[in-house]
Formats: sequence, C-alpha cells, structure tokens
Amino acid sequence: MNFAAKGLRRSLEECLIIDCNLILPLEVVDRLDLLSSRFTRLTDFMIQHIFRLIDQIGIIWNPAPRIGSNVASDRSISHQS
Repeated sequence: MNFAAKGLRRSLEECLIIDCNLILPLEVVDRLDLLSSRFTRLTDFMIQHIFRLIDQIGIIWNPAPRIGSNVASDRSISHQS
C-alpha cells in the first residue's frame, strides 16, 4: 500500500472508529453497508473495495482539513465537477 493509500486508510479508520462522521456518496454507502455495520477496523479487503468503488464512480478524496476548522466535518468524499 502506497503512502496516499495509507493516509486514506488511516482517515477512514479514524472517521469510522472515532466519530463515524465519514461522508460518502450513497452508491458507496449502499454497496459497502458502512452505516449499518459497526466496523472496529478496516481490513485490507475493505480498503481495496473502497478504492475500486472510488475509481468506478469517479470521486476524489480530500482528507486535509483547513486550519482552524472542525476536522470531522471537513473529511468528505465529493463528486468531481
């Protein structure tokens, strides 16, 4: 797993474990069932599946929070324009 993938994995785990405030498109939520399942850790398989879904629906990940902002609310995956 490369550096960017490790950063995304860590961010996803933090969102799911600490505050469950990860914003994902409905296509990803529906297919991964992230909201109804309470993952304690993301497995490598889940991470690979998330990357495949992100590639398929053409979305980008921007995990870097703005200075002085609420970190949890700034973590999101958004559709490309």
